This record gives sequence, structure tokens and C-alpha cells, in this order.
Amino acid sequence: MTNTNWIAKVLLSLSILSSFGFNSCKKDQSTSGAADLELQSKATANKAPYIENIAELLQQESGYYAFQLGINQLAIKKSTNPEIIALAKTIEKDYLESQDDLMTYAKAQSVSIAEVLPADKKKSVERLGKEGAKNFDQKYVKLIMKEHNDAIDRWFRVYQETKDSELKLWSYKTLDMLRNHLAEAIRIQHSLK
Repeated sequence: MTNTNWIAKVLLSLSILSSFGFNSCKKDQSTSGAADLELQSKATANKAPYIENIAELLQQESGYYAFQLGINQLAIKKSTNPEIIALAKTIEKDYLESQDDLMTYAKAQSVSIAEVLPADKKKSVERLGKEGAKNFDQKYVKLIMKEHNDAIDRWFRVYQETKDSELKLWSYKTLDMLRNHLAEAIRIQHSLK
């Protein structure tokens, strides 16, 4: 394992643990999917149900995907940092693939969804687009970290609550993707300082 991978895994573990208030310090703190899901399960056990309407969930996620594509296309165009450009291209590629899965799942559920960028997310894209070159990279990485932390929480709740095996598998894959993006964003943030 290279030094960079080790650092990224440590940072990801710390991020996950701090996000959930060290709820399970006596358990194995590895970053394996099952251990993360068990740790997150305890952290979200007292929250209200997230999945109440599959159509609403899919529509919300479609808007989130449009948002991710918008900010990552901005980063590809505006950043001069090769690491940020590479991260943005990876996120864009992963979200396009995941979006195809989202649309396939929606069709199988007889749910029609439209790619509509929510107003608050549209403002975030516009604000990021107005950032000058000096501040752009820091703002982009901060936004990626915040949004991916939020998405990890949402998708874990979906994973935890759904009885649908296809949605459970898809949410597990999505969580893995999000954690990888977050780990890389954390690594890049530390290199920007």
C-alpha cells in the first residue's frame, strides 16, 4: 500500500468517525463496507425514516446528480490544479454511470423523473462559478466534501431502511463511490494548504 493510499484511508476513517461522533470506539475501525455500515447504523438509528416515497427520493437524487455534474464541469473548466481536474473528471464519470442506473431503476419502478437542478443547488453552482482562480480550488474541494458527507448520510439511510434488494445494492455501491470521492477530496484539501 502506498503512503498516499494509507493517508487517504486514515483520513476517510477519521472523517467517518467524526461525522458520527465516535459512536462505536470499541468496534473494529476498519474502512470495510460492512464495518462502516454497522457504525453508521448506530449513528442514524434514532432518525426519522428517510424513505417515505421512492418517487420523491429518485427525483431528489436526480437533482443532486445534475448539481454534481454542474460543479464538476466547472472545476474541469476553471481549475488549473491537475489533481482537482482529475477528481472532477472522476466524479463526473462516476455520476454519469450512476445516473444511468438511477434512470433504469426509476423506469423499473414506473417512476418518471426529470433532471431538475434545485434552486439552492443552482445558486451554489453560480456562486462557485463566480469564484476567482485564487479561491476556486479551495471552495470547490470544500463544497465536494460537504456535499459528499451529506450524500453519504442520505444513502446510508436508504441502505438501512429499504427492503428492496436492488435499491439496497445500488445504495451500497453509491456509498462506496461517495466514500472514494470524499477520501480523494480530503487528500487534495490537505495538499492545497
